[in-house]
Amino acid sequence: MKTRLFQCFSVLTLIFAVSSFSFCAEVNITDKIKISKESLGYDKENGITSCNFLLKSKSKNAYTGPFKVVIEETNNPNVSIVNPSGYTRTGKPYFAYLDQNLPPRGKTTSLNWVFGHACKSKVSVKFKPYSATAIKLQKQCSKQVTLYITVFSEATFNHPPVADAGLDQDVTVGTIVTLDGRNSSDPDGDPITYQWTMAEVPSGSVANTG
Repeated sequence: MKTRLFQCFSVLTLIFAVSSFSFCAEVNITDKIKISKESLGYDKENGITSCNFLLKSKSKNAYTGPFKVVIEETNNPNVSIVNPSGYTRTGKPYFAYLDQNLPPRGKTTSLNWVFGHACKSKVSVKFKPYSATAIKLQKQCSKQVTLYITVFSEATFNHPPVADAGLDQDVTVGTIVTLDGRNSSDPDGDPITYQWTMAEVPSGSVANTG
């Protein structure tokens, strides 16, 4: 009797650790920037709030783009960020403003930010510069959320690696299966490492990742 041994591998997770990525060119301009709301929409049925935000310079200096707004912390666990541009290496969501420059007292193009709410409330957003201090959480189902942010100019953006474990394989129990992840890649050209994690083993199999 044959069994689909690959079922145990189809739930394997190829986990990457990205290394040697540098943010050394980024410049923290948080105290020079104000985030302004251009428009707001609310989908009551799905509890989705959509806001267009732009960056305004409070400085007499010009800044070189692109720009990145990192959400370091929030004070409302009921509010989720639905559409970030990406995540930092430490898992913080960010929004990318791709303007190549920001003139003195100038502004960027606007960017759409989308928020979900566990209680389907309309979200009201405030921004504060991030600092490593205690944050007071909002009450259950509060519509208010404060995003504690860091804003960078000359920003760099890390893209996730692409896992490629080869073709699916169907074999009988007891057959040795070799999986090959060498076609995996990183779009930024960063070095990558990988490991296999086995989530389930078919009945009668002694499969392992050794």
